[in-house]
Amino acid sequence: MKKNLTEKRLVKILTDLIPSYFFDLDKPEIKIENAKFGGATDEKEISFNWYGDRKIWFYFWVNKNKKFHVSMDGAISYEFLSTESEYFNDKLDIQFSNAFKPYGLYPHPNNHYSFTIDAI
Repeated sequence: MKKNLTEKRLVKILTDLIPSYFFDLDKPEIKIENAKFGGATDEKEISFNWYGDRKIWFYFWVNKNKKFHVSMDGAISYEFLSTESEYFNDKLDIQFSNAFKPYGLYPHPNNHYSFTIDAI
């Protein structure tokens, strides 16, 4: 069943991908705010502070076709959703892709760390 993808639902899907050990000791406050170094004017970032270090996990915006575009941060989420990740399972994007399936959505890859979210 396809559901409309809202920003709130997208943020929930993406934050659920953050490995739980980042939350074990001191649950950080996840922030969704305008990206400081983004290319799109309405680009937002999902981040939190972890032991005094700001970690950005994902960037997202709505593209000209009214679809959400999501980019992994190369130093954080891409690393954890790659071969060094607890999520690695033969392909880089299995955990990432599977997170959208319950909503009837699929992240079509633009490259190895950037995706456009669309219906299956």
